[in-house]
Amino acid sequence: MKKLVALVLVLACAAGMSACGDKSGDTALEGNTQTETLLLGQSVYDALEDEWAAFDRLSTEQKMLSSHMPGNCHENFEDWTSCEAFLGASIPNPLEDMDSLEKGTYVGMPEGFQGAPHVRADWYGTRDGDVERLSVQCGYMCNGLRVTLDARLCAGNGHAHGCGGCGNTPRITEDSGEQYCASSACLTRGGVQYNLRVVGGAGMQNEVRETLEELLSGF
Repeated sequence: MKKLVALVLVLACAAGMSACGDKSGDTALEGNTQTETLLLGQSVYDALEDEWAAFDRLSTEQKMLSSHMPGNCHENFEDWTSCEAFLGASIPNPLEDMDSLEKGTYVGMPEGFQGAPHVRADWYGTRDGDVERLSVQCGYMCNGLRVTLDARLCAGNGHAHGCGGCGNTPRITEDSGEQYCASSACLTRGGVQYNLRVVGGAGMQNEVRETLEELLSGF
């Protein structure tokens, strides 16, 4: 059996925050502000090893022509729980059990759309087996609105990568086009950076804003 490789995560959780409780039986991504070590499930490292092995089997010409960056892996799941089991870690997702939401694809389309899964995990690791980035995406439908969530963990040699710019207070932005309007929130809870996005049709900005506020109350 291959030795598990430690994924070093910078956990930035404010003291006393309710989202920082442990979940019995799982490795929870929660704790006080400090650098901690987390072991992911062996399946994560097996997939990473297979990814690099497949790249090494390519010829020099194939490597030059390929647009795929080696070390990038992904896996699809029917629900959040099965994703956590694969990763070997507990990543809190307040949306998964909300009665107001219907499960959709990870890009926020109705369930079953083009065969896309409800949950998708993406991670990057080095040839030596160090996982430096990991994110989990899922999607829902809510009264005709599309809802997506990206829960991101980043680490590498004890330093976070690509997870800056969001604190405990949600940072909200809005964008729109001819056929849509959207509100997004970025926030950090227990060492996890969440990017929550609600999208509706043109002219539905009030509904979109209200839904985002309601969903944020669960965090």
